Amino acid sequence: MHDRVVATGQPQISDLIMGAVLRRPILVVGVPVFRDGEVAYVLAMGLGPEILSALLKEQSLPPDWTAGILDRKGLIAARNRELDRFLGKPASPTLLKAMHGTVESWFPSVTSEGIPVYATFRRSPVTGWTAAIPAPTIRAAR
Repeated sequence: MHDRVVATGQPQISDLIMGAVLRRPILVVGVPVFRDGEVAYVLAMGLGPEILSALLKEQSLPPDWTAGILDRKGLIAARNRELDRFLGKPASPTLLKAMHGTVESWFPSVTSEGIPVYATFRRSPVTGWTAAIPAPTIRAAR
């Protein structure tokens, strides 16, 4: 990540990594500090995934909806529900397949918990991270 900040002169975010000090999953945000028009330093800060998860929880989604944020590798870096259970695990195979080669889409899918959903996602052109929201399908009344 440090090398990308220096090379691009732009803020960068790491994929989900294991923190060296606390030995827990974190993400690192790095920003350039310029001197005479050149990147002289990189300021970096580690953030716990629970911070992003809290932002997802603030969106007031229906209780049976699950929103998630995936790093560039497709690993779950934040979730509005059950973060401890899914943190660092890959997104569902159908979501990963749908994400391949496209920036955004929606499609019928099944969550990691086995719930039928319509899923939508959007990948950030800045970070390469993806936000995904699967909405439970509506079952016809009998």
